[in-house]
Formats: sequence, C-alpha cells, structure tokens
Amino acid sequence: MQPDGSMDQEAISVPDFLYKFRRWRAKDGEAHDNDQLILKHQAVWFASPADFNDPFDCKIPFRCDLMSRNEQYKMVYDISRRKFPHWDAERLRSETERELQSNPLFSETVEVAGCTWEGYYDLIAERYGVLSFAGNCTDILMWSHYADSHRGYCVKLAGKALNGHMRSRLSTDKEAIRLFRVRYERDLPTIVPSNNGKERLERHLSLLYHKSRAWEYEQEYRFIFAGKTRLSRGVDPDVIKRVIFGCRMPPDHRMEIADVVHAELPNTELWEAVRSNDRFELDFRPWNPEDK
Repeated sequence: MQPDGSMDQEAISVPDFLYKFRRWRAKDGEAHDNDQLILKHQAVWFASPADFNDPFDCKIPFRCDLMSRNEQYKMVYDISRRKFPHWDAERLRSETERELQSNPLFSETVEVAGCTWEGYYDLIAERYGVLSFAGNCTDILMWSHYADSHRGYCVKLAGKALNGHMRSRLSTDKEAIRLFRVRYERDLPTIVPSNNGKERLERHLSLLYHKSRAWEYEQEYRFIFAGKTRLSRGVDPDVIKRVIFGCRMPPDHRMEIADVVHAELPNTELWEAVRSNDRFELDFRPWNPEDK
C-alpha cells in the first residue's frame, strides 16, 4: 500500500486460473449477446463502470483539494501549457490563477470540492472499460449474484495465458490494457494526485480497483482498457479451459451449451456444480449427459 492509497500493482501475481460467471438466458428465455459471447464467439466484454451494481465502484474521490497550493498551481500550469502551447508565460500564470480561484475542485472545503466529483466519475465511466474475473469458482454467493442464482454457468480460464494474450494482442501501448487485483478496504481511501506524470497515472488507475470490504468474497481481478468502454475483444480459445454448469441449470440449457462447446471449443471440459450432501458447499465433477 502506498501513502497516497494506491497499490504497487506491478508486484501482483497472476493466478493460475480466473473465473467468469454468466447467465445463459434471461428469465424471459431470451439469449443476450454478452451472456453467451465468451462461448459462442470466444470474446470478452469490457463494461462501463456506469453499469456496475456497486454505487462506490470506480467512484473513489481524486482529492485535488488535499494538494498543497504550490502542487495545485504546478499541476494546472503544466496542463495548460500542454493544452495551449501558444500561450506565453504571463498568460499561463494568469489563467492558472484564475482556474485555481474559480474551479471548486481545488476548494479547501471538501463539500465544495465534492460537487465536482460526479462529473469526474462520469468521465471515468466514458473512458475506461473493465473486464472482471473472480479468483475462484466455489463461492455460493458468486453463483447467486452473477450466474443467475445457480442457473447460469462459470468459465475457467488460464490466468497467465490470458494476461499474456491481453497485453500482447490488445495493447497499443503499455498503458492501454493492464491487469489489476482489486483491493478491499473498510474505509474510503484517500487518493491525492501527483505532479509526476507516471505516478499520477498510477494513482488515477487506483481509483478503478478499490472496493468495499463487503465485496472481498469475490477475490476479483480486473483488466482495465484505457480509452474505451463497452467493447468486446477476442481471446485465444485455448485459454478457455472449462465450462461449469450451475447446480440449478435446466437440462436443455446444459445441452445447448454442450453443443456450442463441442463445435467452438473442442478442447474445453464440461463440468457441473452439485450441492454437497453434508456441507453448505458446492462440489464439482465432470458432467455426464447421461446422469439425471
């Protein structure tokens, strides 16, 4: 953990496997493209933070109001110089002073500064795509929340291979797409911008991977796509190792998925979750279509 609330993500260890929970069909019986995308088209969906169910997710304040006045001045001055290269030094100084006086983002009163945060959150929701995975497939709540109350399915993917694929095939530069391990906190973190360009970027990205400790059971990892959101990208079919049916998935849905997997992913295993007979847990076993 860094003093500013960010985390050294370069040190994270990519897990051997990552898990994606999906429903197969909606309650009205309709098939939605994003739900079946990974199996039918071997592609994944980068969602907008605006679509998340957690009202705090990707909405961590970037506390410009906690910077010193000199730090604020330098930040605004440098941004203006890059944005308006034709301005002379006097124009840059006067416009910087005006911005610091008029922009509530720099107010010493947190309530005033907070009025600007919603606009900042909207900007994040427009510019970043988030692809989330779980760190395990055994948690009952994950099946309940993200796999249609156990009527959906879970995909097991090779974590290191997926990370390598994302970084090599989807990146236009080193910052375009990266993997982060979500950090869970009891309190809202305090993240202050920096005037060092690389450090400011790292602190800015840290807004996208802090969540409440209430979500810790998810063991979430997320790929962040910088610059775009609500977009799909293909993945190497070989990273899709296993499809696991939820313990309440209807038989006809299982057969539909089996047909898709046999046609599109012949090397992918089919398993099923079953209720344990003596524990509040799920057991997992290879799926046999002959079993009733």
